[in-house]
Amino acid sequence: MAEQNVDAPLGALDWHVIDPARWHALAEAHGTPLYLFDADAVARRVRQVREALGGEAGVYYAVKANPNLALLRSMRGVVDGVDISSGGELAQALLAGYDAADMSFAGPGKTEDELHAAIAAGTGCISVESVREIEACASIAARIGRRAQILLRVNPT
Repeated sequence: MAEQNVDAPLGALDWHVIDPARWHALAEAHGTPLYLFDADAVARRVRQVREALGGEAGVYYAVKANPNLALLRSMRGVVDGVDISSGGELAQALLAGYDAADMSFAGPGKTEDELHAAIAAGTGCISVESVREIEACASIAARIGRRAQILLRVNPT
């Protein structure tokens, strides 16, 4: 195995063949637990999904899968937008540089504060799951003079 410089930037290494000494040096430098993400592998998966769908559908990254800021930033331009499920994920996606119009907000139990933040930011679509959420969106939108883009999720029984 070729010798690797333990001081080399992470991007300059092939993580599949990192010498154990490099792992130890990384842990000492950055602490543990140490998480490494392969943004190129995630981008490849996105391309595979897009190809499997014949380019007929948008591909959104689910922030809840991994909200790491660097990873989110690396997915800009790769995905069509992000799927968020909380106010914290909204804030993280905005910090990563996503336009709120390219966000879909789904998930049960959205709070008034989260709905307010999403509507104020101009979130592209809020998936509402109850009469309470519809009424809250309508009230918030009227109060702040913004339009709430909602999608009604219906569970037929």
